[in-house]
Amino acid sequence: IGMRWTPIGSLAICLSSLASAGELDSLPVEGEEATATDPILALPNRYEELFAAENYTEAVDIAKLRVGELIALDSDDLNIAAELTRLADAQRLSGELQAASLNYQDAISRIQTAEDMLTERLVKPLVGLAHSLQSAGAYAPAKFEFERAAHITRVNSGPMNIEQCAILSALVDLHVEQGQYRKAGNIQDHKLLLYRRALGETDPKVISAWRRSGELLGLDGEHHDAQELYVFAADIIRVADGQYSLGQIPLLNDLSESYLAHAKTDQFTRIEKARAELERIVIITENNADATPQWRAEAYLRMGDFMQRYGEWNSALYNYRLAWDQLTEYEEQRHAVFGEPVVLNAVAHLEDPLPETSTIVGVSVTFDVSHRGEVEKARVQDYPPTEIAGKRALSLTRKLIFRPRIEDRDPVNTGDVTLMVHVDGEDRF
Repeated sequence: IGMRWTPIGSLAICLSSLASAGELDSLPVEGEEATATDPILALPNRYEELFAAENYTEAVDIAKLRVGELIALDSDDLNIAAELTRLADAQRLSGELQAASLNYQDAISRIQTAEDMLTERLVKPLVGLAHSLQSAGAYAPAKFEFERAAHITRVNSGPMNIEQCAILSALVDLHVEQGQYRKAGNIQDHKLLLYRRALGETDPKVISAWRRSGELLGLDGEHHDAQELYVFAADIIRVADGQYSLGQIPLLNDLSESYLAHAKTDQFTRIEKARAELERIVIITENNADATPQWRAEAYLRMGDFMQRYGEWNSALYNYRLAWDQLTEYEEQRHAVFGEPVVLNAVAHLEDPLPETSTIVGVSVTFDVSHRGEVEKARVQDYPPTEIAGKRALSLTRKLIFRPRIEDRDPVNTGDVTLMVHVDGEDRF
């Protein structure tokens, strides 16, 4: 089969086995019409089934056979390149990063030989190669391949095409993975511009892009800028789609959370600013005729959780009951929300940190959750690794605040809730 076969390794053995069994003889040859039972037609369908089921290991085996069949039939480079790309896709997702990279490179070489270095056919294998390199920690080569793929889309579809946005998203993630939030933000800004030029301001992709831009500012420590961005984006959507546009809601939720955690004010003011945005969301869902019961239930639920977390039980219960009523005809969703207690402050910090340790200690704690969402009767299960670990785990558990279980609009007690508490310097659950 020659030097091109090197990236696929053991596939040569598969071909030898097929040939010795006489199976290759059954493949259609030039001038013959293939039927639905021919292996060359059946294999791609089987590959798609396995790939969709995330059974990548078996998909690799099928793809190898498919490539072997095409080579045995002396198919052209473009057909073989397409199948090599499918093989590499399955290899990458099954963890065979080196094999995937080699097959992507082989596919790229064949496409360039058959066409040229700027053909759109190159985009898919280039992106696959970049992902493989990124997964292997080769960030600089991965960046180069992503940028090359994006450049090809611009050459073929124009500088402002939105087909490149998926590649730009991958570049953003690549920089975030390296902690390069400013560079990621610059790329995200360009992606946002492309979406806004091509799509409406209330398009979900535009809203998602605004949110990602705000998130990147937050990761870079620019929380005030992030908050201004959320306000600006929500204002744009409000102007484009009306005062009660549902498109504002995800941005207002982000704004509320950002105020709560990072506003440059005292804690009381942060809480009030966060609360104001949640109240705006409730008003929007109550006044927008297109808001579904699920939209309204989510708004009431967020407000209820906020009130519960900050000690306003009566207001929390009022909003929980409103959410319950909205889900009257959606029993499964209502059970998912209210069927079990839900912890609302998963991280609780103590004043005195644990002594330095190189290990995380897990302690199983069982407790009851009262109808008001408070922890009662906390006790350690079995024996904790150390006495201090057991005390620490109990102390952390008692600080938890829950959305209580609700039945028939009323909160009820829940007994014997068990959590594995991981006790370390960060008090993680």
